Amino acid sequence: MHIFNRFLSSHKARALQIGMSEDEQYRCLIWQENQQINVHWQDKKEPLDLLQAVGYQTKFVIIRPIPDNYIWKRTLRLPLETNQEARYKQIIQILKNELPIELENIYFDYITETDLVNKSQLIRIYSLRKNYAKQHVTLYPTILDSELFCYLRGIKYLNPEYIYKIESIDNLIVNNNTENIQIIDKNTQENLINLDNFLFPENTINKYLYLLALGSTLWK
Repeated sequence: MHIFNRFLSSHKARALQIGMSEDEQYRCLIWQENQQINVHWQDKKEPLDLLQAVGYQTKFVIIRPIPDNYIWKRTLRLPLETNQEARYKQIIQILKNELPIELENIYFDYITETDLVNKSQLIRIYSLRKNYAKQHVTLYPTILDSELFCYLRGIKYLNPEYIYKIESIDNLIVNNNTENIQIIDKNTQENLINLDNFLFPENTINKYLYLLALGSTLWK
C-alpha cells in the first residue's frame, strides 16, 4: 500500500529506498540491501545527509510517513464491472463534493481492491493538502506515505503473525496523543502495538521511530 508518490523521480526503480522517521531529537534512516536491514541514527539538528548514512554515492529516494490526522480518507464501493475511466470520474466527483478546498490545492491517490464475494470494487481514496505535503519534501526525491501503512508494514516484517489480527484497515486509527503511540482497532478498542511482541536491534534509540522507518523503506 502506498500513496502520494507525486514527488518521485522517473528513476525510482534504480534508486535506493531510504525510510525516514524523526521526532524533536532524532532522525532514523533505514534501508534494505541484499536482504539486510541497515539503520543509521542522526541528530535531528544535523542536516539530512544520506551519503554519510549509507557510505557510498548512489541515487536515493526518501519514503517518509505522514501522520494520518493530516490525510483525508474515504472508502467507496463500486460495481465490479466499473472501468477505470468511470472509477476516476467518481473519485473526482467525491473529492469536489466533500473537500473544502479546490482540487488544485491537494494531492490525492487511491487504492483499488477487488471484492469477489460482494462482486464489487473497494476504492480507498486519500487526499493531502499540497501546502502541508511540501513541508515534508526533502532535497532528495520523496515519497509521502500514510503513517498507518508504514507502521503496519513494520509490524508485519518484525512479527508476521501479529498482522493476522487485523480484520480491516478501515477500523484502525493511530493515536499520537499518548506517551506510547497506539494503533487502535475502533471496533474492539484494542491497541495493536505492543513493543514486547517485537525484537528490535540493540542500541535502538526509539522503537517507534525504528518501526516507522522500517515500514517506510519496505514501501512498494
